[in-house]
Amino acid sequence: MEKQKTTTKYLTSDYERINLKIINLFWYIVDRLSSISDFFAELYEKTVGNEYRKERDKFNLSKSKKILFIGCGPYPITALILAEMNGVRIVAIDHNEKCVKISRKVLEQKNINRKISVELGEGLNYPLKGFDTIIASGCSQPKIQVINHILQNSDRKSKIIIREAYYKDKIIKDIIKNFGDVELITKIKNHAFRTSNWESFYITKK
Repeated sequence: MEKQKTTTKYLTSDYERINLKIINLFWYIVDRLSSISDFFAELYEKTVGNEYRKERDKFNLSKSKKILFIGCGPYPITALILAEMNGVRIVAIDHNEKCVKISRKVLEQKNINRKISVELGEGLNYPLKGFDTIIASGCSQPKIQVINHILQNSDRKSKIIIREAYYKDKIIKDIIKNFGDVELITKIKNHAFRTSNWESFYITKK
């Protein structure tokens, strides 16, 4: 029952639902432009990509061996940043078949598909066994079910990174309270550019 209450609180108004659709559309457009333009791709990796590098370094993800990234979109920038590390294998998933096809093409063009595989999959039920690190994009939906699936089914001692808007801080903490075997270690604020702000929550599975 408690999880159901949290789900209800996650999107509390029509305004929030519309705002979420606008935000997701914005990031889809940014991803799509980056997938077809070297100029946009370079700009993307220098702005948003630097925030993901900060996240990678602050959360010490360099020790990760197998990473699952949920919600890769048509330009898998998170996977590309993580692939800069040595000895890591990354699986990026998206529930949109078109996004998966475009992401695979991007990897082929960059000749980096040996480290990264892109699969069609749902974040709310994708098998989590064997992943020592799981990252949920801010655009991954339905978010509450995705988070619950990760916290319930991820391996022990795994690292979990949840990206979300600032005002969702209390809700994320409320979700975590429903699970006795997870712990919020820390969080960081990200400022890629003036209109793009979000938090990354670093959680561990005991």
